[in-house]
Amino acid sequence: MRLLMEWLGRARGLPLVLLVLCVLAPYSRVVTGIAVPIPDDIFISDLADAELPSCVEAGRLVRAGEAPVWTSRIYTGLPLTVNPIALALFTTLPPASALGAFLALLLSVAAVGAYLLARQYGASRAGGFLAGFAFAWSGFFVCQLRHLGVLGAVAFFPLAIFCLERAVAGVARDRAGARAMPAPRRLAWLTGFAVLFGAQCLSGFPQSVYIAGLVYGALVAVRLLWLMDPDG
Repeated sequence: MRLLMEWLGRARGLPLVLLVLCVLAPYSRVVTGIAVPIPDDIFISDLADAELPSCVEAGRLVRAGEAPVWTSRIYTGLPLTVNPIALALFTTLPPASALGAFLALLLSVAAVGAYLLARQYGASRAGGFLAGFAFAWSGFFVCQLRHLGVLGAVAFFPLAIFCLERAVAGVARDRAGARAMPAPRRLAWLTGFAVLFGAQCLSGFPQSVYIAGLVYGALVAVRLLWLMDPDG
């Protein structure tokens, strides 16, 4: 607790704490497991009739000591593709609480990632706060609460780009400073990116992963050219 207070006292962690609280506050009944959002999809709800039952069933199978890959208890049989983070939550928590915790985690990661990326590109704390809130509360996230797989892929996108940028340049604004970054530090940031991209790949929604991968590849290519520029 003392370390937490010192961290907040330096004002570095305070904007992130306030950001997460602002993003989650309107969803308080959902993230605490009191309510479950049931989107109106005209004749069927993707969340209530597919994704949520799949997660609940996968958690039940794990608790029963079975592999969460197939169930005959949903429709006429259904292959299960469940985000590992969601699987852990639905294995250990009641369904409503697990759903709330998973949504809270994704919204928080999205907001914090956008904040850190904005700060990496030179935004002030206020600008980073606005970027994080705008991303986590964008129309995309609000509309896609019914699709856990989509959110599981997109929420990690800004944080993954942040790790790539830190792996290339760190906190340096010039090529000389970026080139002088110690190799272990660069490797640590690349490892962080690999973990995040792996989480995206396991989200169960490959379309978003393909798009993110194209952006990552383009960013790496541009940054490598920037580092190798002899005139820099």
